Amino acid sequence: MARISRYLILVCLPLSLFLGGCMFQKSTPDEVISKLARASSELTTFQYSVDLSLAGRLPIAIVKDVNSASVQLLGSADSKDPNNPQFTLQANLAGNSSTGEFAINGDLVGTEEYTYFRMTNLSLPTLSPISLGADSRWYKIRHIDSASSNEKKLGVLEKTTFTPKELEELRLFLSSTPIFEVTEVLPDATVNGQRSYHYRTKIIQESIAGLSEKIGKLLGVPTNQKNTDSLLTYEPELWINKRTFQLSQLKLVGLYQTDGLPIDFDLTLGLSHHNEKLTITSPKASEELDPRQWIAKQLPL
Repeated sequence: MARISRYLILVCLPLSLFLGGCMFQKSTPDEVISKLARASSELTTFQYSVDLSLAGRLPIAIVKDVNSASVQLLGSADSKDPNNPQFTLQANLAGNSSTGEFAINGDLVGTEEYTYFRMTNLSLPTLSPISLGADSRWYKIRHIDSASSNEKKLGVLEKTTFTPKELEELRLFLSSTPIFEVTEVLPDATVNGQRSYHYRTKIIQESIAGLSEKIGKLLGVPTNQKNTDSLLTYEPELWINKRTFQLSQLKLVGLYQTDGLPIDFDLTLGLSHHNEKLTITSPKASEELDPRQWIAKQLPL
């Protein structure tokens, strides 16, 4: 009996090590990027955070001569029905200008029928020609009912709708077309509570051009080849969830031109709670309005 036991151990130990190696074999960078493309095409709900720092001469309409700004965005998104996406957004903008510091804070909620918004803080430089008061009240703007021929009137938002065939075509393109190519393997890390692969990448020209063309066709807008080509100079840093292969974080640092002037940027996008159940609810109390009338009240000429 002891001899049989030793024999079983000698046979089973190498077999278990072999099977374990097969089960937990680490994916190659190319495999991870391909799995990211497939996972991203099936993403319908998530929570997100955006941190963006800007430096340069920034074109912000209500503040003159802005030289630096930081933007923080937090929220959730549900796109199970791409024609009726729902979301929440908390936005905080702060910066410096030649006339002093400024801050703008507000919230957005998008539901199937309405977009809700409120401004919670607005602090502008003393010398600015505009001074608004944030009342923290919720306002709502109704979406157009595309089935009704009488919907095009003031106070509603028109939206583009897509056919199931168009959406499926875009999903298949995303799932089979990796956008990134790994140029450097970096140490694994935990970001946004997710154990992740970590890579430095470059954007694949053919993929981004094809994606831009398909999205432009869906939206009915022309493709700007210059804009897509400008993305090729960047080296996005990616963190990819080791279990789900969803994107857990993206970091992009670089320079871009606006009106011929250079602007430095540092962007970090974080995603979490991929494809988990989300509940997006509208504010309990809100006032329906025509956005043009609201702007006219706030910015009297």
